[in-house]
Amino acid sequence: MLTRRWCRVALLAVVLAVVAGWWGWRGLQRDADAALAASAPAAAASQGLAAAWLTPATDDRAALSVGASSAVRAANGEPRAEEDEPMEVCGLGRVTQREMKRWNPIEMLKAKAQMDALERRKDAVLSQLSARMAVGSDGERVAARLLMADVEGAALIAARTQDATAYRLALLSCRGRETSASEPSCRGLTAQAWSRLDPQDAAPWLWLMGDAVNRGDDVAAHEAMEQVLQRQRRSSSRPLLTAVRRASASAADADAVGLGMAMVEVVGRDYALFDVSSLGVSRYCKAQAVRNDSRRAHCERLVRWQFKQAQDLMDAGVALAIADRVGLPADQRPYTREQLNQAQQKMTDESVHLLGLDCGSLARAADLPARLLDVSELERALQLLPGR
Repeated sequence: MLTRRWCRVALLAVVLAVVAGWWGWRGLQRDADAALAASAPAAAASQGLAAAWLTPATDDRAALSVGASSAVRAANGEPRAEEDEPMEVCGLGRVTQREMKRWNPIEMLKAKAQMDALERRKDAVLSQLSARMAVGSDGERVAARLLMADVEGAALIAARTQDATAYRLALLSCRGRETSASEPSCRGLTAQAWSRLDPQDAAPWLWLMGDAVNRGDDVAAHEAMEQVLQRQRRSSSRPLLTAVRRASASAADADAVGLGMAMVEVVGRDYALFDVSSLGVSRYCKAQAVRNDSRRAHCERLVRWQFKQAQDLMDAGVALAIADRVGLPADQRPYTREQLNQAQQKMTDESVHLLGLDCGSLARAADLPARLLDVSELERALQLLPGR
């Protein structure tokens, strides 16, 4: 039993930050409505694995893809690949699963020491990035606090800021902590205040719309919906990664492997935040609600807005679910459910095959902010479809 446990540590230690982001994201989805939940697993898989959107050198791609696919399957509890397939693991060298299973206690302790060393390198870079951001904009200062797991400190900065990005990031981090004695400043952060800091952003109104639906306040929900439709801009769905990007780009003197691992962890944390404003549209346009003619008419307008504003696979899944509920004609939908499912699968498959556990691939993970922010997740996924 001990041997198997340490074998998994050695195989998956470098992947767990990504997987943790995925499972954290899925956990937050359990309270979503049925249609949203139906599209969540595939979207979550592609989002979590998007953190592994790496490009190893051509000559080592085949070897890395075998090890990476096996590691990801193992993380998901799926059957493992051939145990004799070699893989390059940073700090351990070229090994097979069979060899790792046969390690004696001393060899297992050595492997754990190597993994612990990688973890320390990652933590050192996170500390360096936090120090850089601590003297930056309010958004960077909030992100710096969050990298050090200081939610109360982030909320204190947000309570005094005029920076909507900083406020939103702290608000997301405070979700579920409003009654916590350890983060009292979270109680003062609201979506209403966020909307005042950035009057052109639709995201806080989506949040307010969802809250109103939950309270059963149809008047407030309708008012928020009208505010959403008046806005043609929605803040980025990757708030933490956006805040960290500039600091990571200027960290040329950082340990390359440590920086790459730090970026993988930031991506995982960013996905785990999950902006609940994305649920506002789905809550307002629930299947039961659109049986009302007036609500269905509102949702027809709203789903067209949602299709235009969709940034990620979750947004797209919500749009398609509502389009089905209100009977939106096929020629008014920019993609079908089959196309979206195909794009999700292609994105997941490509991510898995490009994920490497070797030091070079980990170092290349430093490019993740640019890769994930320069093109939206939805656009990147749809580009993988034939004819796009």
